[in-house]
Amino acid sequence: MRNKCQEEKNELRRQCAEDAKEESKACEDRVKVIQEQLTECRDKNLQDTRWVSNPGLLGTEVKAKTVAFSPKNERMAVGELSPQRVVVWDVKTRQPLAGWETGAGAGMPMSVALSPDGTKVLCGTYEGAVKMWDVSTSSEQIFQEPKGRVSRVNRVAFSPDGRQVAAGLADGKVLIWDVSTNTQITTQGHSGAVQALEFSPTSGKLVSGSKDKTIRFWDPRTGRKDNEISHPGGGLNAIAFSPDGKSLASGSDDSSVRVWNAETLAQRRLLPAHTGPINDLAFSADGRQLASVSDDGTLRIWSLADDYVLSSHQQRKAEAVAFSPDGKYLASVVALEGLLLWTRN
Repeated sequence: MRNKCQEEKNELRRQCAEDAKEESKACEDRVKVIQEQLTECRDKNLQDTRWVSNPGLLGTEVKAKTVAFSPKNERMAVGELSPQRVVVWDVKTRQPLAGWETGAGAGMPMSVALSPDGTKVLCGTYEGAVKMWDVSTSSEQIFQEPKGRVSRVNRVAFSPDGRQVAAGLADGKVLIWDVSTNTQITTQGHSGAVQALEFSPTSGKLVSGSKDKTIRFWDPRTGRKDNEISHPGGGLNAIAFSPDGKSLASGSDDSSVRVWNAETLAQRRLLPAHTGPINDLAFSADGRQLASVSDDGTLRIWSLADDYVLSSHQQRKAEAVAFSPDGKYLASVVALEGLLLWTRN
């Protein structure tokens, strides 16, 4: 079965290369057909790569909105709904290290990020607050207060060196701050809500994805736009860099996942991944797998070596996903169910 799928996939790529010369939509139509055949191989050939959820892994039920792992150690930040707070967990011991309420008028946490060394956690909230806490001392640094006409913060991110933080807002703004001085840099932004935001782990460029169907690349030192991708699918909801910074994945309202060459901006892959809008994406630490979650209620894990679904799990509406840096855990946030931790079967 898998050999048959592989042969047809190779033929698909040959035909797509020909179609690309004429920019034919026939390529994308064939991708959907062949992907269905590839997915059939999953159950028969890849049982050992499945993931299983462990609801009791943290010893308590966590109603969450967002989740993120530290890039270099076993810490996980969770934005909780009730109460509205941010909690940092030690994944190895499965114990909470520290927690903070978002504060009066700030609203629920929409996005969290841990600094590269795991010592600080950044949070953006529904009412527009952007705050950072020190995990050891609990000292707080406020970049933006939920006052006046500030917009909802959809995404936050740390630069690879931890010296800058950024926020993507529902009004299209992309804001950057210097951590040491609190100095703000405002970019040109977007004409639609910014739903996705991430720094390149290698170049340090800031990349944003928006409902205006563009992916924009920013110089975080100046706020100047360096480049742009006009997204051929729907509005953007998610982007993710591979650990080596060479690939950029995007997920959109048209239910597809696309993988781009982060340097040339050429599209490498099109994965007709789901039947509903993509909400979040995450690369594994080795860059060989990509997790996607969608409004269609599925969590899927892809092998990027052959565009193959390694594992697929039915949930309710899935809102966020993240891999632990050691590859042992996968975290997902599911509407009405909260945080789920997954381990390999």
